Amino acid sequence: MSSRIDRLLPGYGCGSCGFKDCREFGQAVLGKKTTTEACPFLKGDMFKEEKETIEKLINARAENEKIISVLDGNECDFILAPLKGEPSCREFILPLGSQQPIKAGSYLRWRPLGCPITHFGEVFETSPLIGVHPTGPVIPEGKEVIDAGIAMVLAFEGLILRGRIPDVQETVVFLPEYCMMQKAHTGVVVEVVGQRVRIEGIHLAVWDKAKRF
Repeated sequence: MSSRIDRLLPGYGCGSCGFKDCREFGQAVLGKKTTTEACPFLKGDMFKEEKETIEKLINARAENEKIISVLDGNECDFILAPLKGEPSCREFILPLGSQQPIKAGSYLRWRPLGCPITHFGEVFETSPLIGVHPTGPVIPEGKEVIDAGIAMVLAFEGLILRGRIPDVQETVVFLPEYCMMQKAHTGVVVEVVGQRVRIEGIHLAVWDKAKRF
């Protein structure tokens, strides 16, 4: 497939996309490390048909590479990976049991509502929700941990590096890359910028053909 995509690219090798040449850019598009939007020529009318063909090829490949959650065997639309330079996906929670003040840099212990696994993570923001980077099921060595009790998980943010790019307002089934149970999650996509997405209305239950709801 990479050779087919190479033949569809402008071939100018200008580097405007951030890659060394068109061939490297094509490999990055195929590997979901960037999108066709990064090429200024593909966005123009001259290469409109080529851009559409490339995107059809990428989407067809994504549909053929099924992503199955390990715990419950559900087919997922995509795997949600961390933003560049971050340790895990951004998770936004509402603690229901913490009486201690929570600030950026704090480490939390919480159990997501509906999940049997206790989580630990570092807080990166506190307004309006608590934004955390989950770090695993154990207490980080040498860190003082605030027990936040049960918490509602309200949103996720991250990058789609495997799977298809969804539309805004679409209900999706996805797999957070760091999920310790490798369980499918559902939610509604509220923002898509390239490969970066924000998903709200998070639920651990997955209904049959969820995208119809």
